[in-house]
Amino acid sequence: MRNFVYCTLLLCGLTLQAHAEAEKFFSERSKDFGAVTFGQFMVHKFTITNTSNQNVQIESARVSCGCVSATIAKRFLRPGESTELTTTMDTSRFIGYKQVTVYVSFSAPYREEVSVVVSATRNDRFSKSAEEFSLGKVPYGKEASSTVMVTVRGEPNFQITRAGSETDYVNTTAKLVRRDTSEVVYELVSTMKPGLDAGIWTTTTYFVTNSTTTPTFRLPLRVEILSGAPTATPSEISFDVTKVGEEKTLRILVKGEKPFKITEVRGQADVLKSEYSKEPKTTHVVNLTYRPQKAGVLNSRVEVQVDSQAAPIIIPVHGQAE
Repeated sequence: MRNFVYCTLLLCGLTLQAHAEAEKFFSERSKDFGAVTFGQFMVHKFTITNTSNQNVQIESARVSCGCVSATIAKRFLRPGESTELTTTMDTSRFIGYKQVTVYVSFSAPYREEVSVVVSATRNDRFSKSAEEFSLGKVPYGKEASSTVMVTVRGEPNFQITRAGSETDYVNTTAKLVRRDTSEVVYELVSTMKPGLDAGIWTTTTYFVTNSTTTPTFRLPLRVEILSGAPTATPSEISFDVTKVGEEKTLRILVKGEKPFKITEVRGQADVLKSEYSKEPKTTHVVNLTYRPQKAGVLNSRVEVQVDSQAAPIIIPVHGQAE
């Protein structure tokens, strides 16, 4: 009996340890959509990353309410790999506040279940012209703004008392547009200041009100900052199998926001030749020709030097000769 109890405790200990490990796979475990209106489909993606040194198998994702669906993009994860758990909440299927649990089951390297939560408060008297501030693609160093209109019905004294964001790079304001006995309309404006590096950025804006039904609400903001430096497309070149002594040519597009010159293209001169214009342009075409002298594999690179920056644009080049 003593040995049985000891083994049981040991197994419990292993289960608890595994459970703690599975929870670490999730970057977050809750999402509150805030105030929503009838008919909206609210979508949120939870990232699951295999932070262990073993392969992970995700068996299923089940929900506690039919108003939420959950799908998993990839169920088998090697160490370091990630996938997304996509949750979709149908606001037409509940009223008031709703919290739904999604249970994610793992079958390897151990059997465990981890829960995440999505929630929202449906307020049919509160509507928005958009679900986020979408600034789109913005050139590096430029300012950009986005506007969302908010309408509140049945609360003639409704006020937005404070507006803000989670970053100093975004300034958010709320301006009263109209107020009457039937509805109150506000114009919300989020302005992104220059200074962010190139890439896709997201943040959250928030609004504090005097309403007891909607004391606060949040809106995500999304923007893609374009690089100010010239870029090459494709970023990597792969030639098809080429016979020794024959030639194959591929084209590289080098683009920038302002006219620039290509001053030099450096590469493996014995097998790679380049042709390009030296006139200033916003888009350059570089014709890269591969002429192998002997059979073998080519793993090299070309460096495109432009006059607008010190560092060259590096493009890996691959090929095979026979």
